[in-house]
Amino acid sequence: VKSYEGNPVVQKLIENALGRATHPLIKNFEFVPKYFQWGETGDQTFLYDPFFHKAKEKTQVNKEMQALRLLDQQPYVLEKPETEYKRVVVKRHVKAEDLWPNPIVTFKGKAIRYDVY
Repeated sequence: VKSYEGNPVVQKLIENALGRATHPLIKNFEFVPKYFQWGETGDQTFLYDPFFHKAKEKTQVNKEMQALRLLDQQPYVLEKPETEYKRVVVKRHVKAEDLWPNPIVTFKGKAIRYDVY
């Protein structure tokens, strides 16, 4: 698993957590401290999990999530790739608009959905 993060504060939080992690599967995790650019991997499938913004929530999110939202005021949105990947999966809030037009298929849950392009 390869993970990308461009926000410098969140990068430090992830690096700190990975430094303290003891689970044996952590060896399969690679953290790349920068924003993702298409063409950087030879993988066939890509999961894009952007930060949810301005969801209409009935309850307040916890304080830790409020702090992370303050750090991420300028969301990073990828342009849709041409044909580099066989599948691109985008995690979205169930009520959010499509990130890109015309997903091949959508899997919906109660709070989130996965759009496959």
